[in-house]
Amino acid sequence: MKRTYNVTYREAHQWASSFLKTAGKEEDIAYHFLLGCQKWTVTDWYLKCHQDMPKEEWEFYQAGIQRIVEEDYPYQYILGESYFYGRPFYVNESVLIPRFDTELLIDQVKHSLKEGQLSPSARVVDIGTGSGILAITLALECPTLKVTATDLSKEALQVAQENAERLGAKLTFRSGDLYTPLEG
Repeated sequence: MKRTYNVTYREAHQWASSFLKTAGKEEDIAYHFLLGCQKWTVTDWYLKCHQDMPKEEWEFYQAGIQRIVEEDYPYQYILGESYFYGRPFYVNESVLIPRFDTELLIDQVKHSLKEGQLSPSARVVDIGTGSGILAITLALECPTLKVTATDLSKEALQVAQENAERLGAKLTFRSGDLYTPLEG
């Protein structure tokens, strides 16, 4: 099903949307994956969508879309990145893909701080931190909190630590099962 002639970014997107729809997948994946591949904003898309897509980019995009369909593989793993609370987080198969609705937890903590329901110096623990999205975002959005992130998986903890470093977040990481890292 590969096309071998030159395509514009818009044509590539249309092909991918159709391919995903036929496979019973969300068509929006085509758009998000394309923007992620190009590191584009929405504005970039509108400015560049009619330009020809270089052959190597088309081949990468096409192979990625086929992998998404054939293996049910998340596009965020292909990109190595997923956004959470407006920030790019590194992700790989050692961690779950951040979900947009989880951002509500950050909003709730910020609201609780604003309303005085939570002390500004409260200790917050993210058990099973994975990519670190919650702990890191809290550390960045609410810098007075004392945030600790734990995970049993050393691979996941490495991803979280890399994300904290990349985003400049200050928090504590501990390895272990559930509450064990917090004892003593």
